[in-house]
Amino acid sequence: MRIDQLLKPRGYQPPLLLWIALFVAGAIQPLLLLRVDLLLAQGYSIPDARTWVGRDFTNLWVGSKLALQGVNIYDLADYAVGLARFGITQGQNYSYPPATLLVGTPLSLIPYPLALTLWFVGGWIAFVLAARPYVRFHPLWLIILPATVVARNGQWGVFAAALFLWSFRGSGVAAGVLTLKPHLGLVLAACMVLKKRWKQIAVALVTCAILWGTAELAFGLTRAFLTEGVAVQKAVLTDPRNQPYFGAMPSLYVRLRHLDFAWLAQGMIALAAAAMLWRVRERPLMQLAFPAATATFIILPYGFSYDMAVVSLGFAVMIHERWGRMRDWEKLVAILCFLAPPMAGYAIEPLILLTGLHLQTRRSPTQLAPDFAMTGSPQPA
Repeated sequence: MRIDQLLKPRGYQPPLLLWIALFVAGAIQPLLLLRVDLLLAQGYSIPDARTWVGRDFTNLWVGSKLALQGVNIYDLADYAVGLARFGITQGQNYSYPPATLLVGTPLSLIPYPLALTLWFVGGWIAFVLAARPYVRFHPLWLIILPATVVARNGQWGVFAAALFLWSFRGSGVAAGVLTLKPHLGLVLAACMVLKKRWKQIAVALVTCAILWGTAELAFGLTRAFLTEGVAVQKAVLTDPRNQPYFGAMPSLYVRLRHLDFAWLAQGMIALAAAAMLWRVRERPLMQLAFPAATATFIILPYGFSYDMAVVSLGFAVMIHERWGRMRDWEKLVAILCFLAPPMAGYAIEPLILLTGLHLQTRRSPTQLAPDFAMTGSPQPA
């Protein structure tokens, strides 16, 4: 293929060279960090970092083992002692609800390298299957989507993205399982109520009750999560020190947390996002998935870049489907929103996402086609 063909737009789609450059730009930094981890690793341990390859996944794998032994994994001191038995002495906490242990327990019964491999491969497969009706480009691009690669430490983000998309395709079971990451489903819940999806809501509530009830019977940690666990996450969000994890949070509150009006500013931008989402309330539930994902990370004061796969996907679809109809400033905003996960720590990121949500929800001459190709049918409740 000649270079002029690589630089030539394909209908309304971007030039192939630009398309490749966007994905490389989003993936390069996390892939380089992963390479450093692998170079420093001795087996699957990283002695210099005092943890293992797949740092966040160690919480699920080790945490499930400890919970089976009766350890209160939401007690920071008890959890630290338990992690130390596995040679993990980096400060970590178990932030997930007890129902996640129903997923972690089977994985904790097999060797860690195999469990981590299954976790990554299973997440990729789930995300590709959930995203297929939304995309007309090759689904393998999804594996190097910025937020997919940012989740290099084995976070829940790719699974959560799959559940989010399945929920907007009509699955009540997926919406119920998404309560394993409950904050990511707040805008979803509002959308289901707005669209009067009562059957889907009922199925989601039953699914949630089964998961949380089974976990309570098996581990008895619900009270500890609602008290100690939630308190730790509150401390994580409101820590006055400049913690490294703040660089992975797109929250306006986090950017302004040292100022007296930080919560007021967070409330105002959340209201602006909700108002933008309201103006497309007549769209079918499936077509609300991308603006709802963007709005979620504007509204939430607590959210991380590795959970933003649907945000990146939404703007990848916009770029792919509408590039030839977009003005220059719209192209720039769409690119910056596509790259939002690795750029989450920049001060201007909340405003970029809000401008991107404006593009996703406005009526304009550049929005002549749907936000995505509905090549599949919604999943049953």
